Amino acid sequence: MTAPRAIDLSVVIPAYNEAGTIRALAEASLALCPRLIVVDDGSTDATALQLQGLPLTLLRHSLNRGKAACLRLAFSEAQRHGARCVITLDGDGQHDPNDAPALLRAWRNHPDRLIVGSRLHDKAQFPRARYRAYRDHAGRASAR
Repeated sequence: MTAPRAIDLSVVIPAYNEAGTIRALAEASLALCPRLIVVDDGSTDATALQLQGLPLTLLRHSLNRGKAACLRLAFSEAQRHGARCVITLDGDGQHDPNDAPALLRAWRNHPDRLIVGSRLHDKAQFPRARYRAYRDHAGRASAR
């Protein structure tokens, strides 16, 4: 992958009590993209401490507000810094940062679309609703 410019891409990680996985995930993400935003969602463990010394943006909720609130906050921060694309990874390490270049390539080929990666390779296991979800030309969420 050609190294993305920081202004083009941000990687976002919402994290809640992920002290055991967050540092390795952050380091792997930073190796691919210099613009990393982690939202500590009111963790009661050492999640934030594990990130000390890393060149990233750490945002914090004082109380657990949920993944959607973390994503809204992080997307706002990314937009504020000019990001045109955001890749999200879960803080528990279930997503491999090394998949990010494929997602970025897909977005660069279709910059007007939302790209959703899947760990499910067997189409029979893939939720049918994901195939039907789209946005119409007015930007309203719809289902086919």
